[in-house]
Amino acid sequence: MRLLEKNIFSQKLLPTIGFYHAGMGFYSVNNEYVGEDKARDFLFSEYHTIVFKLDSSFKGRGVYVFDKENFSVEVIKRLGTGIFQFFIEPHEKLIQLNKYSVATLRVNTVNNCGNVKYISSHLRASYSTAKHLGADDNLVCIAIDQQLNPIVKAFDSSFNVLYKHPNSNVIYEGFDMPSLVEAINTVKNLHKNLPFVHSIGWDIVIDKNNKIFIIEFNAIGNGTLNPQLFYGPVYKYLNWERFANSALQKPLSMRF
Repeated sequence: MRLLEKNIFSQKLLPTIGFYHAGMGFYSVNNEYVGEDKARDFLFSEYHTIVFKLDSSFKGRGVYVFDKENFSVEVIKRLGTGIFQFFIEPHEKLIQLNKYSVATLRVNTVNNCGNVKYISSHLRASYSTAKHLGADDNLVCIAIDQQLNPIVKAFDSSFNVLYKHPNSNVIYEGFDMPSLVEAINTVKNLHKNLPFVHSIGWDIVIDKNNKIFIIEFNAIGNGTLNPQLFYGPVYKYLNWERFANSALQKPLSMRF
């Protein structure tokens, strides 16, 4: 799916600069073949640092950061199919939380019979020195009020309630997320391009110039737990239980 992003969304919203497809080679975002001997110069022609995401990456696993010096075609070939994105310099407010990795905004939307609705949003930030979000379990999910008021509290990966960031000590209450309303409206419009995908979790980065970038969208594993943890049964009105077969409705201990 990630290799098809450009064909679905506007390139202006994506930080993607190219692809590697196992067995087929390197390609630009315009689907132009790039020879292995030219891949390094092509990928770093405008950027000092790039990110490579495996097509099967999940929760930060399968994400690699390269500069021109440590980049290797052979390493990419061993890793497998994925996309290249330029490294985004985040908004100064997000750097306040953690200077080591980029905090991302997760926005959840649903498309119910052609009606796209905003469900919730929360900020995901690390409290370690890992270079990218999700590389370890030191992650906090920071709730944003459903009326889009300033942030108040967060949960860590063990579901402990936090009112300030564990290492930067930034207090969550009153922390305004930059470009939040614009980000929500943007992904609501994008979801209309995917009418057969019922629920999407959008991962968004706001850069230093308030520009919105969609770094990932998830139709599977799209984070429906956190919105319900923060706000209660926000998906209840969709009646998803109608689509669950009898096996899925059994207690976990009886499914196997």
